[in-house]
Amino acid sequence: MYLDRRRDGGGCRLSYVGRLESLFTKSNIITGLLLLMPVPWLRGGREPVAAVVLFGFIAVIFFLIWRLPIKLRFNWSLAHTSGLSLVAWSAISLTWSVNRYQSVSWLVMLVLAMGVYLSVYMAFQQPAVREKWLNGFVWMATGVSLVGLIIFLVEDYERLTSLFYWANPMAAFALPAIIASIRQVLARFSWPRATAAAIVLTAFWLTDSRTAVLTLALFGFIGLAIYRLRKPYWINLVLIMTTSLVLALALGWIKGHLQGQATAVVPGTRFEEALKGESQSGSDRLNYLKSSWQMWRENPIIGSGAGTFATVYPQYQQSVVSAVSDPHNFYIKTLVELGLVGLSLLLLFIIGLLVAAVRAWWRGGIPAAVGLGLGAIFVHIALDIDLSF
Repeated sequence: MYLDRRRDGGGCRLSYVGRLESLFTKSNIITGLLLLMPVPWLRGGREPVAAVVLFGFIAVIFFLIWRLPIKLRFNWSLAHTSGLSLVAWSAISLTWSVNRYQSVSWLVMLVLAMGVYLSVYMAFQQPAVREKWLNGFVWMATGVSLVGLIIFLVEDYERLTSLFYWANPMAAFALPAIIASIRQVLARFSWPRATAAAIVLTAFWLTDSRTAVLTLALFGFIGLAIYRLRKPYWINLVLIMTTSLVLALALGWIKGHLQGQATAVVPGTRFEEALKGESQSGSDRLNYLKSSWQMWRENPIIGSGAGTFATVYPQYQQSVVSAVSDPHNFYIKTLVELGLVGLSLLLLFIIGLLVAAVRAWWRGGIPAAVGLGLGAIFVHIALDIDLSF
């Protein structure tokens, strides 16, 4: 920061010009654009305007990274090679796609997603950008959660969706934010950090996503095994979890009262429905898998073409009520659309990312929360519709 050396009341005051110069540094601009990248995806990411905006963000970030006064490395790692190969294979699938319009639409999204990945990879070579982005992501998720809480109270739907089309993608978005925010609280407790973690958790409970809760429990146990918390940290963790659950129950009661319902909207009721056999979700997912198996057998090596699941599925769906555009499993969707070749490239990309994250954590380059967040997303996309909405 630059100081204006003119004395004012016996002390130095910060120059407004100096503040602006320190605020709009290249690293800060890059961090801000990285944080804005998820915004077009909050409403599904399929709108042309959203794609154009996201492409603009990527272009500016690459330009600023190129202009940075540091030497950046680009290694042809397993993740880079397999990820770019997956994009290429998706493009090649246009030659045999059963619906080229859907294939092109999906390919545009895949190219943009790869652009986001490469932008993050290049930018994260600056430690300052890494830490700022992690902090900014938590606060962005807090803002999205607050908006979701407001929408939850005023709309008729019983589950929190926030800016997303559906509750489950919102839960998936919150998963890495919860892990990152709790890591911040445990690293250095402060009330703003604890408040942010409690807000995101409250919104997460109100999505009432069973698969997301199970995923969070799994990676929560893994995180506890890694960090090995002492008693003071346990107290902070239990306080945040308890507060968020109480807030979720209170907001559910308020929503029920505002809408004149006899009973409150209680998070977790969908688990009760599943245990009583009242939920059709499990049987529906089984039907999706059966249909997907039949679809895959038609083109086991190359698939039906990128993004074409919704076109082919009606020919194989098990019943009228099981009509969907996504099998609730991204790996199965990739297998059907891009065959064994596409699924192999996707799995290599994910393995490469996880290995790179573990290596970076082991060397002290990133916190374990980054790897845990990635792992949670990669597990949850096997259970729900995250990447389709």
